Amino acid sequence: QHNALPTHNLYVCPEHSVGLRNHLHVRDYLRTHPDAVRTYGELKRGLATLCIGGGEATAMAIELI
Repeated sequence: QHNALPTHNLYVCPEHSVGLRNHLHVRDYLRTHPDAVRTYGELKRGLATLCIGGGEATAMAIELI
């Protein structure tokens, strides 16, 4: 289906980079804080309805958790 939203998001960054380190810190935090997972998910869905996507929505959500 041509109008379907992507089912996956590929995140690629250089080994040992700040971007990778930050991504892994957020991942590890969310793995150990179930309430933050719900808050983060709700926030990301809300930002998606405002048509804020990709890295901008992620950055805004991370700032708020």
